[in-house]
Amino acid sequence: MSRPLIEISDVGTVTIVRFVDRSVIDMAVIDEVGVRLGTLVEELGRTNLLISFRGVDYVSSWMLGKLFTLHGNLKKVKGKLVLCEVSPRLLEVFEITGLIRIIPIVSDEATGLRAFE
Repeated sequence: MSRPLIEISDVGTVTIVRFVDRSVIDMAVIDEVGVRLGTLVEELGRTNLLISFRGVDYVSSWMLGKLFTLHGNLKKVKGKLVLCEVSPRLLEVFEITGLIRIIPIVSDEATGLRAFE
C-alpha cells in the first residue's frame, strides 16, 4: 500500500487539503495530487477548497500549473480556492509567478476557513 500524498478533511462546506511531503516536485506525485483534487471538484461536488502548505518547502512549476487549473475549474462552478500556511520561500515563488494575484493566500487555516463565510 502506498502512503497518502495529501490529507483531506471537511469543515462544514470547506474541504481542507494538506500536503504530506515537504516538497512537491515529482511529476507522478503531482499528477496524482491533481487527479485527487480534480475528483473533489468534478465528482464529489466540493466547491470550497482550502489548501494548506504547512511544512512544504518547495513546489515545482508543474504543481503551480495544477493550482491554476484547479482555480479555473472551481471558478466554472462558482467555487473558491484559498491557500494558507505558505512559507516565505513559497510565497516568493507565488509572487513571481503571479499566482498571488489570482488565488487568495492567508496566514493559517482558521483565517482560511473564514474566507469562505
